[in-house]
Amino acid sequence: MEVVVQAPEVTWEQIVATIRVSYIDVYGCTAGHAIAGNPAARPGRAVDVSTLRDVTSVSVCRYDLAEGVLLSGWRLDGDDAARAVRGIAAVPVGGETDRPGDCDAEYAYGEDAVVLRVRSSAGESDVLLRYAGCVGNGFDDGVHRRALGRAWEPFTIGPTRVLALEADVPPSASTTPQPGSS
Repeated sequence: MEVVVQAPEVTWEQIVATIRVSYIDVYGCTAGHAIAGNPAARPGRAVDVSTLRDVTSVSVCRYDLAEGVLLSGWRLDGDDAARAVRGIAAVPVGGETDRPGDCDAEYAYGEDAVVLRVRSSAGESDVLLRYAGCVGNGFDDGVHRRALGRAWEPFTIGPTRVLALEADVPPSASTTPQPGSS
């Protein structure tokens, strides 16, 4: 890892004195995740997302599967987090149709994926969100695999925006309220 500080010397020394190695970012995303070394991995602690209650937050962590590094992270809190998790639970069990013959094995799961770290009354649990490959697309809570549906929308905005998903879904299929609508 390299840190470059471009500032006047007095300020530079103050900035450098505050640099610390961190393995978890401010949003609760770890620097690396087991899915990066094994894209076919399922969550280590299997918890059926439909049983989660009192959801307080969801860390949205996007990982590069080949390099094993965190690409971006952010967090949903409170009602937004609870609503987004209910959206996943509402998607029928049964993942997207796999098309392993459509791509090379090394890219079967895509180049990146999102790990949703959910905090609820059940503790911390992960839900994997795969969308970029020929195999395993959808949500995986370790108990069930669910299709993407439109439930991916709250998790693929801002720093985890996925343009490929937007291109695959016609605007008329959107369930996201538009400005001025109710």
